[in-house]
Amino acid sequence: MVVTVIMSQSTSQSASQIQWQTCSFYSLSKDQLYQLLQLRQEIFVVEQNCPYLDADGRDQQAIHLIANHNDIIVTALRIIPSSPSDGGVNGELIVGESQSVMPSINIGRLVTRKKYRGQGFARIAMEKALSYIKATYP
Repeated sequence: MVVTVIMSQSTSQSASQIQWQTCSFYSLSKDQLYQLLQLRQEIFVVEQNCPYLDADGRDQQAIHLIANHNDIIVTALRIIPSSPSDGGVNGELIVGESQSVMPSINIGRLVTRKKYRGQGFARIAMEKALSYIKATYP
């Protein structure tokens, strides 16, 4: 599923058009996937010196929220229902003494391209991710 929202952002890039998109791993184009993985490596491995395996096998189950500016990924994150290894049970989390069951959702791998930082894109991405989760997992 691809949902695209065009919104104007007042940024130092001058009221740039940012295209927000949510999509599954399998809906990403080859170029988008390459850009996404490259951006995450630039930030997490090179800039933050965190040499861990970014390709952890969870992107395939994730919904990816991506902000594009002129076909360049500016900000991205992933939304993933939990797995049993994360403490969930088949993507669900047992909560409280009543043993009520609710989905457990992870938001992660939030990145913003260096030249776009300080303009609120990460905050907007988190707001959009939370809205998506509330609409999808009521």
